[in-house]
Amino acid sequence: MSRGRWTLVANAGLGLFASVSALRVAWALLRETDPGEAAWVVAADTVRSDWRGMALVALLLTPLGGAAIASLPPLRALGRSRSALSVVLLLAVLPFAAATTLSKIHPPAFRDATRESGASAPRTLGTDSFDFVAADFDGDGDADLLVNHHNLHSPVLLVHRGDGRFEDATADSGLLDAAGVGEVLGEPPVEGGAGEFRLWHDRPAAPERLGRWRVHWRPGASHHGRIRTDAKILRVHSLGVGTDASVEEAGAVLRFASAGIEKGGIEFETEWLEGAYEFDLLVGGERTAPSVRIGPAGNAPASIPFRLRLTDRHGGVAGDLDGDGRVDLYFACGARLGTLAPAGEGKADLLFRGLGGPRFSLVEGALGASDPSGRGRSCAWVDLDGDGAGELYVTDLVGPNRLYRRSEGGGFVEEAGRRGLALEDRSAFEFLDLDGDGDLDLLAAPPVTVLRNEAGTFTEVPGRMGLPALEPPPPERRGVFPEPAIVAEDVDGDGDLDLYLGDRLYLREASGFLDVTERAGLAPGGRVVAAAFGDYDNDGDRDLYLVRATGSNRLFRNEGGVFADVSRKAGIRRGRRSGITAGWIDANGDGSLDLFALDRALPDLWASACGTAGPQVLFRNRTNANGWIALDLRLRRPGGSVHGTRVEVRTRTGAQVRFAGLSERTVHSRSLLPLHFGLGRDREARSVEIRWPSGRLQRLEDVPGGRVLRAEER
Repeated sequence: MSRGRWTLVANAGLGLFASVSALRVAWALLRETDPGEAAWVVAADTVRSDWRGMALVALLLTPLGGAAIASLPPLRALGRSRSALSVVLLLAVLPFAAATTLSKIHPPAFRDATRESGASAPRTLGTDSFDFVAADFDGDGDADLLVNHHNLHSPVLLVHRGDGRFEDATADSGLLDAAGVGEVLGEPPVEGGAGEFRLWHDRPAAPERLGRWRVHWRPGASHHGRIRTDAKILRVHSLGVGTDASVEEAGAVLRFASAGIEKGGIEFETEWLEGAYEFDLLVGGERTAPSVRIGPAGNAPASIPFRLRLTDRHGGVAGDLDGDGRVDLYFACGARLGTLAPAGEGKADLLFRGLGGPRFSLVEGALGASDPSGRGRSCAWVDLDGDGAGELYVTDLVGPNRLYRRSEGGGFVEEAGRRGLALEDRSAFEFLDLDGDGDLDLLAAPPVTVLRNEAGTFTEVPGRMGLPALEPPPPERRGVFPEPAIVAEDVDGDGDLDLYLGDRLYLREASGFLDVTERAGLAPGGRVVAAAFGDYDNDGDRDLYLVRATGSNRLFRNEGGVFADVSRKAGIRRGRRSGITAGWIDANGDGSLDLFALDRALPDLWASACGTAGPQVLFRNRTNANGWIALDLRLRRPGGSVHGTRVEVRTRTGAQVRFAGLSERTVHSRSLLPLHFGLGRDREARSVEIRWPSGRLQRLEDVPGGRVLRAEER
């Protein structure tokens, strides 16, 4: 190839490279610039954090790059002016070059390690990520991840291999044994109609507010009939060859016919109903099938032409629920799209007994910890009376919350009413010691209600201790409107619990709680759906990551009680995306907390091609200069809960207090992880004092840092 052709090919490649990089910057300016944020900051950050941008800057700053640009056909046409224009172009990228150089000298604290760690979600999961539970499910000392994908999608169990990478262990875990967990879109078996029909619900598109339904029938058979529904049918289309479908009678009736050439089916959309859907199926004009009602208002009749089995999993909790010393899993399930079965069977909450390995076994009936008609939302495994036996608290979206206590026979009995915990319309909650007496009180919302624990029985505290009312959403928004964030942590280092509630920060004072949001640098910038406290830089202060349904998720560094937004500087910005939840875990065992986050939306086109694949992301922490210690708390007897255990760590430079189980809360779920402390410049703790839920005090002296310490109750 001649020299001229080589030059032409090189220039074409450089031009394409420059164009793609420029489009990347432009895309970031459109998608990731918040109101009031300087565009040049976004552009510089994009170049700094993306290898394509850094390579482009490096190329432009070389003589070869300048000569190549000057020889591009558009610039060659300018004649003598092209050299001057090349200089201008080079000068224009100097700020980006400076940002790139600084980023190499002082790299961001975090980087997206989702793909390399194996923590990516399958692309087929779409936008259905919901929540997650982190715990050591296989007993090897490393944190594993169970990602709950709601409704039709299977949960995904990611087991840590010990080298900073995860592998999908879902298939052999036993977690797919629950009814309703099937293929990606879910094709549950259908009973009735000679097994010829199967119907399932497809996740509604949130912006459109639609109910999406699919009906398939057995291939090789001819079918014709109609479906009548109480929700207006908006549109329908056929699936496969030889099927015709139409909507009649003002959108109330759908008629279909299949020649039986191949697998037939229809897909139709209805207006969105918050309560229930009702279908009547008439097949071949020969028989009228009974009405099928889907939703909390009622169950299907005893004989139905098809059976819809979905598992509407909401909150999950990890703990030793059956008292055998292994980590079990419990899921609170909703009923709006819950299991539809013959009358009397209802829907079922899910209890999986841990077998080790990690392997789980579905416990039929959840040992009695199941409400067949409720819409389970969030759950926690706690010890409310200090007797060493755990209790399961489950909130409900439409009925009273429930408290399950282990009976002598090994099952659960419900006693929320007797204990004063049968609250209604309060599905967000936290158990924490609000009055400093050593037992767990309850804060629930919305509206905000404070209940004091008096020997295991709860009574309401007038005045809410200075907290706002947080009025609930209107009935038509219930279940769609996200619950307020409730997270408790010692933010100011004075030894008592402060609160992040809704989108405000409240410090504990002698008379109650004081709103310090603006003073602390946390002025609202979008509706917060989750808040995660964690000491990511191990300096001894609790930092804060906010997940927002509107606006950008943000990372704030705690600088002595005042929070500084370090999202871009730390390399943890993801643009204006609708978040779900997030939590801190040590995903590679190096003592620095990494961040695992879930979004409602898929990554943009660029990120899908070059970044994270799926709605979940793992940000790996690269700051590990400071000392740390983590405590793996173990009770004297199995079957209890460490939730609320108070741990005080003292070093030569100060003291920190943390309470187990509080920072491990995500939107609806509870993880089970070691209690993490950053030690700053110290490398050991002079003392560790533990106050267990039983009231026992335990003190350890001269504890070396840089490790996970297994602390057993004595």
